[in-house]
Amino acid sequence: MNRYLESTPKPGQINSYLEGLYPQSFKVAEEVSVRTQTAGLPLIHVPPIVAIFLQFLVSSRGAKRCLEIGTLAGYSTLHLAWGVGSSGRVVSVDKDPRVNKVALESVEKYRVADRVDLVAADALQWLKDTTNETANLSGEFDLIFVDAEKSQYGELFNLAVNRLSTTGLLVFDNTLEFSNHSVSNPADLSTATKAMRQFNKMVASKSGVESVLLPIGSGLTLISKIPSQR
Repeated sequence: MNRYLESTPKPGQINSYLEGLYPQSFKVAEEVSVRTQTAGLPLIHVPPIVAIFLQFLVSSRGAKRCLEIGTLAGYSTLHLAWGVGSSGRVVSVDKDPRVNKVALESVEKYRVADRVDLVAADALQWLKDTTNETANLSGEFDLIFVDAEKSQYGELFNLAVNRLSTTGLLVFDNTLEFSNHSVSNPADLSTATKAMRQFNKMVASKSGVESVLLPIGSGLTLISKIPSQR
């Protein structure tokens, strides 16, 4: 075995260490998880380190308008809202009608409801609609976070990149692993895994954008428009 791998900390050790550094995000994750399960929703929100990283991306880039595709119970929504600050705006879209109630509880409990718009809609149809009723929902976004149906990632990319500001950042979650699928496992030949591999290959070779796939959480792909295309 590679000596580096032998000395690499295990995931449980890393999570325990990170919890000591960022206790608030881990406490919020626990609280949101309880309400998620009580509502009968799947417990599939992003892990704390991904939420913390999203908040860092938003705040460090000075992003003020964020779009989230896939709300669930609002855990990542909270971190996006904390990142944009009191003068920013987060629009979060999810087609599951049960989601808005739980997510609304989250943003109200942590006092960011005034900067969050929760939209109950199919994301693909919503992105195609250029005539949304309010200024908060229309126009371009500084950061777009996608954690939705994996089979739709290709379509969501094509639509979301058109709603991205010239210096904006597009972030896709679960691009290495999702459910019981792993793109790095050569034995995984499922249709879903093949589709994600195709998506990753498309993004990596797509003209007009630059991207990086980071092994954070279950894989985060960051995409921006290259300077000549801005």
